Amino acid sequence: MEATLKGIKGVESAKVSFKDKQAVVVLDETKTPLSALPTEVRRRHHTFRLTLFIPVAEKDGEKAAKALRSVKGVKKVKVERGKA
Repeated sequence: MEATLKGIKGVESAKVSFKDKQAVVVLDETKTPLSALPTEVRRRHHTFRLTLFIPVAEKDGEKAAKALRSVKGVKKVKVERGKA
């Protein structure tokens, strides 16, 4: 699964836990938009819960979080400051 995720354009790193059924992915959205990632994962492997870390300018953090919360299938959004 990690190799599958790392093979997707824009994925900078990926760590998978089959025990927790969770994948933690660092994505460069300038190469692959967030909206395309779940489609790419389903196309290559079984559906999996993804945790994405998306760098956003600090001033835009809450705006980005609000937008993500409105996306169908997003269960949780957390803004962390100073985690560059």
